[in-house]
Amino acid sequence: MSKQATPYELLGGAEVLRRVVARFYAPMDAEPEFHAVRKLHPAELAHSTEKLYMFLSGYLGGPPLYQERIGNPMLLVAGPLAGVLLLSFNAWLSSRKVLRASPALTLREAG
Repeated sequence: MSKQATPYELLGGAEVLRRVVARFYAPMDAEPEFHAVRKLHPAELAHSTEKLYMFLSGYLGGPPLYQERIGNPMLLVAGPLAGVLLLSFNAWLSSRKVLRASPALTLREAG
């Protein structure tokens, strides 16, 4: 029986995931619909970007970087912020506006 590819592998691995995460944070300062989520973050986004990348790596079936470096994400204990980020990320991924602005954005080519 062959092993089924993980979402992380289908996406294209670490390099593509980094580009997807960078694209997630890029419109936060410019797009009004992201204003509420942006207010939940510090002024400098580099640390948040890295943490989201590490979390999504494990969440999508890739290396469990967040768990290895920070510990168990414990989403249920983390409360609403974790849920807001995941819902925002999912909404962003399905946003027609993002796809129109980035016609080359596909699962394999996020940048």
